[in-house]
Amino acid sequence: MISGQIEVRSPYNGSVIGTVTAATASDVDRARSTAYALLQNRRGWLPKQHRIAVLQRAAEIVAERRDTIARLAAQAFAVFPFWSSETSQNGITE
Repeated sequence: MISGQIEVRSPYNGSVIGTVTAATASDVDRARSTAYALLQNRRGWLPKQHRIAVLQRAAEIVAERRDTIARLAAQAFAVFPFWSSETSQNGITE
């Protein structure tokens, strides 16, 4: 572990796939308190249309990066995709 950092390892092969900043108990308490206060104050929430726009953009990003996401998910769960360059994603040879 790097000072103040936690290595995130792949369960697939144990390789380091990233790092995250370590949080102290006071960091967690502060984040929890802030989240609870924001939850209680609905006037501070984003308007419905803005939340919808954020979710739509998130869906676009996921669609754009679906191959990378699928590969990382397969590695994280130690499985291999059943398709290859010779087969389509539904397993049928093209």
